[in-house]
Amino acid sequence: MKTEKDNDFLIEKLYLMLVKGEKIRSNNRLNFIKADIFDGELGEVGQEIMTTYIDKIEYELLGEKITVFLVNSIFNAIISKIEDNKNEGKKIYFSDTDTKPMYRVYSGFLSEEEAIHEQYNIRFNIQEYKDAKKIDEHLEILATEK
Repeated sequence: MKTEKDNDFLIEKLYLMLVKGEKIRSNNRLNFIKADIFDGELGEVGQEIMTTYIDKIEYELLGEKITVFLVNSIFNAIISKIEDNKNEGKKIYFSDTDTKPMYRVYSGFLSEEEAIHEQYNIRFNIQEYKDAKKIDEHLEILATEK
């Protein structure tokens, strides 16, 4: 399997996100999130939620650093615990089920402003995120377009 250490793979991934505007599905799970970056109302234990957050990632490609803001959307997450640590603030822990496993869909942007705009507008194009393909599926399609 290709990784981001492979320049060709990284170029293709960045092209998909930044040029084509594709959403990419990953089977990554989210263990917890700090409540201060939680988008939406805090739910209660046992409630299934969809949440979004932004990561700032630096990629190095051919000696150049590229900063990408990833808008991450987590689907099928069930709140399993809400912990309130006075020093660290609230943490919300998640689980999922075998029949509806948790997954992440992400999109990439070169500016934080674009990422914030996308995060707040996901609800208007939620189906596009739900229907996102995995990276290998995107790469297969990309290969047939060449």
